[in-house]
Parts: sequence; C-alpha cells; structure tokens
Amino acid sequence: MEAAFFDLDGTLFTGHIWRAIVLHHQTRKTNRLALKFYIYSHIALLPFYKAGIISRKKYYILWARNMAWTMWRMSEEQAEEAFQWITEHYVMPRIRPEVLEIWEHHREEGRKLFLVSGTFQALLEIIGERLKADGVVGTLLETKDGRFTGRIIEPLCFGEGKAQRLRAELVRYPEIELARSYAYADSIYDVPFLEMVGTPVAVYPDPELAEYAHRKGWPVFGKVREK
Repeated sequence: MEAAFFDLDGTLFTGHIWRAIVLHHQTRKTNRLALKFYIYSHIALLPFYKAGIISRKKYYILWARNMAWTMWRMSEEQAEEAFQWITEHYVMPRIRPEVLEIWEHHREEGRKLFLVSGTFQALLEIIGERLKADGVVGTLLETKDGRFTGRIIEPLCFGEGKAQRLRAELVRYPEIELARSYAYADSIYDVPFLEMVGTPVAVYPDPELAEYAHRKGWPVFGKVREK
C-alpha cells in the first residue's frame, strides 16, 4: 500500500493557522485576553530574532508551540465550534486548487491520504474530514477537566517532531510502504518528514528547501518563495 502525506500551511493552503485563530477569536470575541498575550509576547521577540539572538528555527518553534496559549481555558465544545468556523471561513477558501488536484490524483491512484502538520490535531481532523483524508497527524493539545490548559503534549509536530509523530501514527498502518510513498511540504524544517518517503516533493518551497531539493534531485512544484 502506498500513501501521500501533505503538509498544510504553505503547502496545501496559502494561509497560516495562527492567523486563522486570530481572525476567529477577534470576530467571535473569544478568548481575546489569551490571544493578545500570545501575539504581543511573541512580537516582542521579533527584535531578538532579527538581531540573530534567537534563531529562525527557535522563533518558529516558539510561535508554533505556544499557539496552544490561544486555547487556554476553552472547553472542548468551544474548540469544536472554533475549529469548524476556521475550517469553513479560513482554511477551505485558501486551499491551493493545483495542489488539491495532486491530492485527488493520489486518491484516484489508490493511495492513502494524510495531512501532517503542526496544526492542532483536533482542528486537523475537521479539515481532514472536509478533504476526505484517510488520516491526520498534528500537534496534540493538553486538556484538564474538559478544558485546554494552554500547553501541548510533546512532541510538537514540527521538524524532527513531525517525523516522530508520523512514525508513531504509522504503527497503525503496517501495510504502508514508505519507500513507495510521497510527501509534500514547503519548509526546510520539513526535511526530516520529507526524507521518510521514496518521493519527497518541495511545494512552493522556501529558498533553503528549494536549494536542498535541487541538491537531492527532488521535484519542486510551484514558485520558490522569497526570503
């Protein structure tokens, strides 16, 4: 059995999930104090990133891991409403039709389809339902007494953590042959994930991934992003 694994942000759709959460919380007047704390505390780190004190990878990890703060004290029912809203009003309108065409081609060829993203697992499950995915692998949120704590359950589905989370999920699918499978992503930090399969594809890649793909002889789909 073959499979095709797709990253979400920057690959299958043009947006960013953190922006979707901002839009939802502001529009629906939800959890705005936690949202402001998340946004302003991370914007405050921007000068340190630009000065080289914090690496780009570390900066991205902080943004991704601490995005869980935006869900602090929300109930699972509130999260369900938020994730449905985000899927309907933000994610689906920004799906790249040309990448969705590749997704559907793999379905026609009989391959299993997976979303693999740093996005919250519960949100990714809703997006996966809309796209008729066979499975999703995302970042798990910690809950206590039915409410989100503002923390994730490690590992973060980013970098090597993305490959780790996918390997754990694939225990349930022993029939999938990774050497005959495909993976699609846009970031240099997706290399551990991409290298798990026989056919990795750089999609609208950042310059670093485009260069790496060129050296490795990987296909590149779409325009290389500017720095």
